Amino acid sequence: MDTNLTRIADPSVDEATAVAAMGSLPPGDEPPSFWRDVAGDPALSPRRRALAVEHLLARHVRPGATTVTELAALLGRPAWLSSDDVDVIPWLTGELPVRWSDADTYLVVRLLTADIESYAVYLRLAGRLDGETARAAVLGEGQGPEAGATVLELGFTGDGAPPPVRRDEDEPGEQR
Repeated sequence: MDTNLTRIADPSVDEATAVAAMGSLPPGDEPPSFWRDVAGDPALSPRRRALAVEHLLARHVRPGATTVTELAALLGRPAWLSSDDVDVIPWLTGELPVRWSDADTYLVVRLLTADIESYAVYLRLAGRLDGETARAAVLGEGQGPEAGATVLELGFTGDGAPPPVRRDEDEPGEQR
């Protein structure tokens, strides 16, 4: 395993070193299961686990190409994510880390909110969808038109710099 990946996943490695290792990762092909395992490891800090979710999505979701069903499969129905952690954003009331369009649907996924409140992933989904059904689809609990909707954009909040997000035009393994 790559040295940086080892540092990220090892509970004995201090937080600053693990976070620095995340920030210095080159574009790569590490499997989504690596990030899911880190996000689900209760031996790691909530911050490291939240950053792992951000990296999972940033490195493996292809905005404009990934569907909600693919996003749900990528998340893998983790124990740390429940319907209480996913909210529909019906209208713009402040700043969001994604572009706003009245033609699309917006969700926020709060990461590990039992311990920290500052980490979240914002999803912009193509088209006006039923919000509750879209929420269920993200959790892997729904089928229907929402499950086939495309993730147009991801945005992240937290105390670290957001990871680079793959774009539809990127080659596999390439990031921006």
